[in-house]
Amino acid sequence: MKKTLAVLVMLFLASTVHAESAEVRFLMSNLTPQGFDDNWESAYGLDVQLVNWLSPAVGVAACVGVSQWNAYDTGLAAYYPGSGTSVSARIDGDATVFPIGLSMLLRPISNRAAEVTLEAGFRYAVVSSDVSARYRIDDESGTVYGEDRIDLEDGFYGLVGLDLAFPLSRYAKIGVGVGYQFDISKGDAEFYGTNIGENEFEASIVRIGFQAGF
Repeated sequence: MKKTLAVLVMLFLASTVHAESAEVRFLMSNLTPQGFDDNWESAYGLDVQLVNWLSPAVGVAACVGVSQWNAYDTGLAAYYPGSGTSVSARIDGDATVFPIGLSMLLRPISNRAAEVTLEAGFRYAVVSSDVSARYRIDDESGTVYGEDRIDLEDGFYGLVGLDLAFPLSRYAKIGVGVGYQFDISKGDAEFYGTNIGENEFEASIVRIGFQAGF
């Protein structure tokens, strides 16, 4: 994690040397999970981007954010005839994710009426899990109840986006956008120290934003 942050800081500082102007962007996003595992029901987040514009059309952004991912309230059950054991479980809760990364921005259209910004970047996702599983085990010896947290490892994902912004004043703009994020490296999900799958952050994005130049 420390090495990742150091590399991101060095890359962004290198862009600062050649920046013609700077801008801060605040983006509020509604995310619709698209992963194959159907782990998440919904998500929303806030991202802050500090942009160094190397030219009027090309920029590099340092990005930090926070998002809340809500797990599906899922019930599972299994029966093992050989041992006469039945197992049932219910999974619910949420996870807080702190994405950190860089984006390359292209602005092919910029005039007094509107501007179009294209984004491509990557994020290292620091995950704090509050997803839990409550379970019941029935066998010949009786019934056992329990509950424990599902541990989720950090992940790494890429994203692309398109934003349309309209000026409020000389330095301030408001806009809307769409995007998509996709997993590059998925973290593991563990329950009682046992790997039970992978954690996915693939999602479609609809967002609104405010940006200010300085």
